[in-house]
Amino acid sequence: MNLQTKFNLALSGAFVIGLALAAGFAFKLAGDTARRDVLHEASLMASEGEGASAYTDQEVAPLLNKEGTSFAPQSIPFLAAQDQFRRVKKDWPDYSYKDAALNPTNPADKAADWEAVLINRFRADPSLKRIVSQRDTPTGPVLSLSKPIRISDPTCLQCHSTPDKAPPGMIALYGTAGGFGWKLNEAVGAQIVSVPMSVALAHANRSFLYFLGGLAIVFLVTLAALNVLLRMMVVRPVTAIARMADDVSLGKADVPEYVPKGNDEIASIFKQWAAPIRDLEFQAVAGATSAPTREPGGTDSTSFSWIGLDGFGFMQDPLEYGSRTHHSNMDLYDRVQVGDVMQGAAIEAWFVYNTATRPSMLPRLDIPAPLSRSAAAK
Repeated sequence: MNLQTKFNLALSGAFVIGLALAAGFAFKLAGDTARRDVLHEASLMASEGEGASAYTDQEVAPLLNKEGTSFAPQSIPFLAAQDQFRRVKKDWPDYSYKDAALNPTNPADKAADWEAVLINRFRADPSLKRIVSQRDTPTGPVLSLSKPIRISDPTCLQCHSTPDKAPPGMIALYGTAGGFGWKLNEAVGAQIVSVPMSVALAHANRSFLYFLGGLAIVFLVTLAALNVLLRMMVVRPVTAIARMADDVSLGKADVPEYVPKGNDEIASIFKQWAAPIRDLEFQAVAGATSAPTREPGGTDSTSFSWIGLDGFGFMQDPLEYGSRTHHSNMDLYDRVQVGDVMQGAAIEAWFVYNTATRPSMLPRLDIPAPLSRSAAAK
């Protein structure tokens, strides 16, 4: 497995983990946003219903009473609000508004089982101001906003205490089976607004998929760009250097010069100094284009790098250095190649001369931080 493949696998693994985390966060955020939007719609509907009820109670009912009408259903605030939303429901059948009661005057307002559960919660906790609930229906999930209907006005008991005190017109219209026995400050029902969540959830899911698709596209573009840069700046130069090293180790004398890349100050200076000695088969100067090693061991210049001084190694043909003579009893004087020694001495003398006569010092390395006791002990 080559370096580029390992790089792609590592980056892809990191992306998959990041994408999973981002997907979980984005999915929750999209769901919460959809729920918040639906709740906003439900709150708006509830306010509209309360506005219609207040208008009927404050404007319509006084006019009807003034005309001497014995009893007119149009003067009932809750009836006006529900009638208004019944007309709206023709165009929006999945939306509903209901003033449900456990003991209603109008049988049509009788609370369903799930509505009765909400009303009983209001009856059990007088401090409860609203309930937000969600339930599944054949058309999809529905969010409901419920507010308690409490008897806070004593005049309401004129119609809802006992049948003998209720207006005859109300008795004639609704009978005496329900709507009586109410008590002051009692939660007799709940204003329940139900809004479908399917449309909001569909929008949220679509936005979620767009988000994930966008992340995937950004990753693919980034991965492609990084692969191009990796190949141009790392893989090709390393491959070229490795090929040259193999050729030199085999004793080839016609290996082309390796031109250092980059804008490093040292590389630029050494490139100028190397130009006049091309005929000495000068190849390259190690360390000219990358920071010298500061780890213990390595070449002899390492100790200089440790105190912030530039250290550069001049490499020669290794010949049998790696396969026979390196650190062995075969590393004898007669194995020294006279031509290589003369060539190396000339090149190093030329670089020393240029360094000594340069008007200013060579760019320095930053002094590394001292090792800890444990690291120094190693």
